[in-house]
Amino acid sequence: MSVFGFYVEVNAGCIVILLLLLYSIKRLPTPQVKYELFQTLVLWHIVYFISDSVWALVNDATFPKNTFTVLAVNYFNAIIMPVVAYNCFMFAEISTRPEMTRKQIETLQFKLRIPIIVQFVALLISFWIAPDFWLDDRLEPIGFYYFILAFLPLIYWMAGTVRGLLRTRTMLNRANLGTYLIVASYTPGVLVAGGAQILFALTTPIFCFWCTAIILFAY
Repeated sequence: MSVFGFYVEVNAGCIVILLLLLYSIKRLPTPQVKYELFQTLVLWHIVYFISDSVWALVNDATFPKNTFTVLAVNYFNAIIMPVVAYNCFMFAEISTRPEMTRKQIETLQFKLRIPIIVQFVALLISFWIAPDFWLDDRLEPIGFYYFILAFLPLIYWMAGTVRGLLRTRTMLNRANLGTYLIVASYTPGVLVAGGAQILFALTTPIFCFWCTAIILFAY
């Protein structure tokens, strides 16, 4: 079995676990907004793991590996990852701000979706107009692609962590300290897991392991 084959198998295992979790969440008899957000968060992790598995199959040449397919899988990863991070931020924000109304939540969601839409359109145009800019001679993405892949998600993750930790300083929020710490642990874990995965030549699914573990722990 190739290293990418193992990568896909681990992603598939994580997808199955999250699908079971999603089924469990859907059966919860509660109208609370934070459960709806958590359900959406789990769903987008599943979507990312599927996209990431297709990326691995293209890199392993199980699927045809050419300029179009390489750009396509890297494009989908680059637009799904910010959506995952955005949903992490929204779950963290709602979990630590129970006083927010639905109107306030909808307004916040609208504002925070704007950078994702801009990246979605800008990357699509640039990949279409200048595909050679994004790939080297071996059809591998250039370093600037990984900066784009990580930049917007990191802003969402770090903002959610910092805002959650700052709220623990007030006595009113001390009762929910466990919730804040769970939310805050996601970002440093993502940084370590993502960095370790890059260190191991992108062939070890550490990021998938961490995301699945922290989601289960939060649930």
